[in-house]
Amino acid sequence: MSKGSTSIPIFLLCNYNDCTFAIKIDRNVTYDQLLDKLCLKWDSLQFDNICLSYSLLGHPSCTLDNNEELELLLALVVHFDSKCTDVVVRGKNSTIDYGNLNKRLDYGEKESMLELEVCDIALSHDNNKSVNLSNRASTSSNKNSRLEVEEKKFEGVIVEFRNALSKFSIECGFEFIFVKNDTVRVTAQCLFRETKCCMWNIHGRVKNANGFFYIRKLNNVHTSGAEVCTMNHSRMSSDLVADLIVKGVRDNALTRPVHVVQDFKWGYGLRVSYHQAWLGVEKTKGDIFGDYLMSFNQLRWYVDVAKSCNPRGYIEFECDDTKRFKILFVIFHDSISGFNYCRHLLFLDGTFFKGRLRGNLLAATRKDGNQGFFLVCFGIVGSENQDNWHWFLEHLSTIVLAERNITFVLDCNLGLVEVLPKVFPTAFRAYCLYHLKMNLRHHLCGIFHGLKEKMITLFGKCAYAPTEETFHQCLVELKIECGLRVEKFLDDIPYDHWSNAYFQGQRFGEIRSNVAESFNSWVRKECHLPITKLIDSVRIKLMRKIAKKRELVNK
Repeated sequence: MSKGSTSIPIFLLCNYNDCTFAIKIDRNVTYDQLLDKLCLKWDSLQFDNICLSYSLLGHPSCTLDNNEELELLLALVVHFDSKCTDVVVRGKNSTIDYGNLNKRLDYGEKESMLELEVCDIALSHDNNKSVNLSNRASTSSNKNSRLEVEEKKFEGVIVEFRNALSKFSIECGFEFIFVKNDTVRVTAQCLFRETKCCMWNIHGRVKNANGFFYIRKLNNVHTSGAEVCTMNHSRMSSDLVADLIVKGVRDNALTRPVHVVQDFKWGYGLRVSYHQAWLGVEKTKGDIFGDYLMSFNQLRWYVDVAKSCNPRGYIEFECDDTKRFKILFVIFHDSISGFNYCRHLLFLDGTFFKGRLRGNLLAATRKDGNQGFFLVCFGIVGSENQDNWHWFLEHLSTIVLAERNITFVLDCNLGLVEVLPKVFPTAFRAYCLYHLKMNLRHHLCGIFHGLKEKMITLFGKCAYAPTEETFHQCLVELKIECGLRVEKFLDDIPYDHWSNAYFQGQRFGEIRSNVAESFNSWVRKECHLPITKLIDSVRIKLMRKIAKKRELVNK
């Protein structure tokens, strides 16, 4: 360590897995020696897999990776006149990582909450009552920008001010109550005004001329005692959570409440209940993506616009007798024209919606010339049953040329297996080998694991056998090993639907429905959205995919 650093020892409060360990260091301690002490304390840590970060006033996540940064830590401690500092210890592959927090929920810089872009007020603690205020519009271009005392306005109107005031009270560790709180004015005072004679108060109102909220009066001196920041605060609400995570949810529709709880704990040092996090996520999704119920009302309008913009496409929308949504079928013109020049092979599958309202997304996909998947059509139904599959396949038959012998690759869904021969009597059906193996594994429940895996391997050999003779040799071996349980399973699936030796159609080496599963993964985020937003998001992704292919062809 350089002599420019202090020789006065300081204490590092190292926290790992909710356990804190104090280490005394001075200018003679190196970074490697610090890691050695940590490894001796916690056996689960490895010397080359430790990631350290420390916190100082206004900066809760500073990196500590080498000797130079350790020197800087000592210098900063002297600058802030502190005798100790908190150090977070974690493995480099830990799931709780500030870098991961930024990817999952981009709350902005992991600085003091007053410095976050989402925190829109900073009230000075000086006795001269000076005040700096910032609003969301002003911080969008510069995170450190502030409005001077003469401005004191919030363009987000009164809701923005309430959220900013709550953030400020949480950051500074004091409590307040509203004396007046309506649609045009807000007056708040310290909770201990009566008991401790603290005269802190703030008052503001909406200006009729422009609709902005202006602070008219502020006494920013607290006399109620020391300010203490804790993990719990009465002003932490679902509305405040929603205001803080709005950018992260916009970037990632799969944001889960458990992630929000974890991120607030490790990023801000605040405890948020799961219910508050869930409500915050739902409110944010409603503001960004629209309300789930209203989305169904917008669906009829969206279908009419889509038909007018894509007249050569095929979109069908039906409601039941009570005018409630029943089913939707969508296929775009590019998918129709492209399918006529591709292999006679279609993959059928369905996936669940994961939003507030449940349903299923049925899809028919194919492979393109680069072995990638290409969406042919999709439908939205209430559940995956015979009637809905029959309706979906009937509309699919209107765009598939009757003279073409199509091969369908599908899982063993009972509704689909029964309906497909009725709509496409001349088509060939190939059952996905992966799903058959999963069904066999479930059928052999209770058998020794090693024997069960051997049975599944023999079943795969039967499916891949190129000739009938080889197929029956493998089949005899399979039945000898397991007996009646396998025979009962095989009786329900005809050989010509799953074995290469007996299959009559052309499936071009496709024995699994991986393409359909790839599509389900492709729309995984969209399945969390309201129905109208979901359809439009799939359309946009498909257009981008086609445009990208066109660019590759034109190079």
